[in-house]
Amino acid sequence: EHDRLRQRFERRGQRGARGQFEARQHARGRRAEPLGLARVEELVDVNKFTSVFSLAAVLGVATVLTASGAGAMIAAGLTTFVPPSGASPDYGFMLIAIAASAIAACATIVGSIAIVTPTLPGIEAATGLPITAGLIAELVGLQSVFFAFEAVPMMVGLMMGKVAISAATRLLIPLAITGLLIIAPLQIGWLKLLGVMP
Repeated sequence: EHDRLRQRFERRGQRGARGQFEARQHARGRRAEPLGLARVEELVDVNKFTSVFSLAAVLGVATVLTASGAGAMIAAGLTTFVPPSGASPDYGFMLIAIAASAIAACATIVGSIAIVTPTLPGIEAATGLPITAGLIAELVGLQSVFFAFEAVPMMVGLMMGKVAISAATRLLIPLAITGLLIIAPLQIGWLKLLGVMP
């Protein structure tokens, strides 16, 4: 009786071991299947590498201007546009908006923020433009984008959508001019209505 029970347990153990072995083999077979995340040709796409490196170059412009001292020189030159006798807050608002937009066309939006923002106290002292209104003027200038490379998200969107830069530029330039000539004066009137500007 004892031998018979032992043989029965051994047969059960063999069946259990065989089942575990088959389950492991099945799991290995499933792990060996490809995940399907990306094809090899997509990983080495030259156009994608070009996009990445061009975006890195655009982002580096602001850093170079700030670290080299060129940004401080541009900021000092910006304050010279304020007359020695002073000017009105409206003049200060338009000066900041136009300067922010023009600098962004050369140094991207990130560089423009780093260059224009430190000049706000000096322009406030010369024109009486409050800092809050100066920050709003800076934002009005930054939304007037002349070229797609000024804003990295815009560049990424154009590349993903395969939209030609020339086509985007033909649309951006009129919109930027409209923003500076129409939106900025309307913003001045709105800030005066709210009591933010004198």
